Amino acid sequence: MSPAGKSGFTLIELLVTLALAGLLLALVPPLLGKGTDAARLKHDSRILAAQLRQARSQAIASGKMVTVIPHASEGVTVSGDVEIRFFPDGSASGGAVELANKSGVARLSVDGLTGAVGR
Repeated sequence: MSPAGKSGFTLIELLVTLALAGLLLALVPPLLGKGTDAARLKHDSRILAAQLRQARSQAIASGKMVTVIPHASEGVTVSGDVEIRFFPDGSASGGAVELANKSGVARLSVDGLTGAVGR
């Protein structure tokens, strides 16, 4: 207990607390970034899969060929087939697309015979 019955924190206690807080602030953002990259990759692969399925449905409904050129958000690269075509009978040109970023790779494939999209 401090003199005259006053309570409080010492300078050492405050410095240790601030040092620990600074250390936590330095460590947390990189950890959050990894989760964000994985979420972005998962989101982009789901969006692309939905676009491919929608294009197949649109080709069947309209009776016209529909072409999809895969794109992704910033920080995610696209490789593989440059464009995938869906035909009125439900078939497709077929192919595979890979989306990648720092967190990993997501692969999507389109069956040429059925036009089915798989992950």
